[in-house]
Amino acid sequence: MANDPQRLKRLRRIEKVRAVTKEMKLAEAARAESTLHQLRGLAERTRAMAAGYSARADSTHAGQLAGMFTFSQSLHRMSDKVSADAATAQHLADRLGRDVHAAERSRATAQERADKYQADMARAAAANYADAAGRKGFGTKFE
Repeated sequence: MANDPQRLKRLRRIEKVRAVTKEMKLAEAARAESTLHQLRGLAERTRAMAAGYSARADSTHAGQLAGMFTFSQSLHRMSDKVSADAATAQHLADRLGRDVHAAERSRATAQERADKYQADMARAAAANYADAAGRKGFGTKFE
């Protein structure tokens, strides 16, 4: 294996790029998890509001009853839509979590490759140093 410091620099640069990619994926996954949490809370609140308006029985005339029914139904539709959005957000968060794991594996592979190459360079340098010292001789022409 050639003793190439430029290759080691390239390998370390790849490792850094992959580490930055992993951090970006982590931030994106965190945003997705936050959105998912907000959507789940909103779905629960709208579901509770819809149930509350559906259970009300304090209408004094048919117009008020019809208006409450319409409002309750729109809250139910909104709750269903938000629940569907939360399910979509869950799928997105799961995919981003898998992307984070893949980015970490990629970064770890790049680090292992760079560390191995650095160790190989150190072994080659030590072998070259030992060979050079052994060829010198120590004072007699017979060595």
